[in-house]
Parts: sequence; structure tokens; C-alpha cells
Amino acid sequence: MVELIKNILQSNLAKSLIAFFIGIIIYNFLRSLIKKNVKVKNLNSRQETYFKLINNIFRYVFFILLILFILQINGVDVSSLVTGVGILSAILGLALQDLLKDIIMGVNILSEDFFMVGDIVKYENIEGKVLSVGLRNTKIQDIYTDNIFYITNRNIDKIQNVSGSLYVSIPAPYEEPLEKIEKIMEEVCEKMKKEKYVSECKYIGVGAFEDSSIMYKLKVTCKPEFKPSIYRKVLRCSKVLFDENNVEIPYTQIDIHTK
Repeated sequence: MVELIKNILQSNLAKSLIAFFIGIIIYNFLRSLIKKNVKVKNLNSRQETYFKLINNIFRYVFFILLILFILQINGVDVSSLVTGVGILSAILGLALQDLLKDIIMGVNILSEDFFMVGDIVKYENIEGKVLSVGLRNTKIQDIYTDNIFYITNRNIDKIQNVSGSLYVSIPAPYEEPLEKIEKIMEEVCEKMKKEKYVSECKYIGVGAFEDSSIMYKLKVTCKPEFKPSIYRKVLRCSKVLFDENNVEIPYTQIDIHTK
């Protein structure tokens, strides 16, 4: 029995499993050590982006080395394998074109300052906060729905940085004097300036003549990630002031005539 256990422990499979579990322990120890000494919350957006990318690179490199070590235990000539990579690189390059594009663009995101962790960006119909930038994809959270999206880095040219400008159109009836509504809009702006995350709010004039209303337009400057909540607050504030001034918000009405 002892001899059997000894033979099992001396087998390549046992050595591979031991190496794997020791590697996992070392990896988790190093990660906890890094987290203990690097306080991510105290990093600025650029430092946090670099930290997360370096963390991803470290994970890939560590497990590649671990795999090579396990292959060496099992009698695979790692040095020959590494040399052969040069021969296979052309074939792999064709097969992994998209992966290579993702990695190259992931590096370009940082070097060209496309955006950083914490920035608000727009991709197609999604406006979201950048949570992380990896070697292969960028993770963003929709500021309207909180849904998480992963965008491959090769599509990064389709991403736009979102500004802090928010335009809000408020409908008012044609029957109300222009000066009265503009005064209310100015009051809305003064109240919104006191809101957290709002740096500026101003009335910029009449936006459009609709079928049943005149659209009065406001421009609010705020932190991009809070645009949905600020938009709702502008509407609420407008409604409250309209009620106080006996102004009815217009809505579509249909007159039916019978003979």
C-alpha cells in the first residue's frame, strides 16, 4: 500500500496536480498581497485603469508560465515549444486576428487616452460608465438600466466620450405669455444650480413650436453619470413651478363634432 502511494505521488499526474494547486495558492497570495498594499479607491482614473490592465496581464502571464511548468513536468520540451512558436505564429496570427486586434486596441486605449475607468462613454444606443479596461474587452455599465456590457476592444472606434451637457425641453401652452414661462424657466435653473452634481443650469431659449405647445429649452451641466437622475429632477421642478403659477402642461386633445 505504501509502495502504491509512493508510486502515485511520484507519477507525472500527481506532480502536475501538486504544481497546479501550489500555483493557485501562490497566485491568490500575490493577489491578496497586491490588494493589501494598493488601495484602488485612492487611485485616480488613469492609475486605476493601468492597475486593472496590469492585473489582467499578470494573470495571463502567471498561468501561461504555470502551464509551461506543468508541461515540462510531463516531459514536454518547453524550449523547443517556445522556439516553435515562431513557426506557428503566422498560422496562429490568421486564426487569432480578432484576438490580436483586441489586445492591440486595449493597449492603444491607454497610450492614446481614449477613455479611463470611471468615464462615461456611448456605444451605439448605450451610455455607460467604464468599469474596467482589459486586454480583450471593455466593461461598461449602462447609466439608465445598470445593465453590464462587454465591448470588444476592436470596436473601440465606435465609442464616444459623453459630455456633461444635458438638454431638456419643457412644453408650455401657446396661451401663456412668453415672459411668464421664461421667468419660470429661470426659476427652474436657479433651483437646479443648488442640486448636487450640477455645476451650471441656464435657459437657452425657445426650442421648437409643436402642434400643441411651445418647447422651452434648458441646458444643464452635470456629471455625465448622473444625467438620468438630473433629467428627472428638472422635469419635476418644472412641474412644481408650473402648478404654483397655474400653468397647465399641454397634451394632445381631440375634438369630436357630431351632427
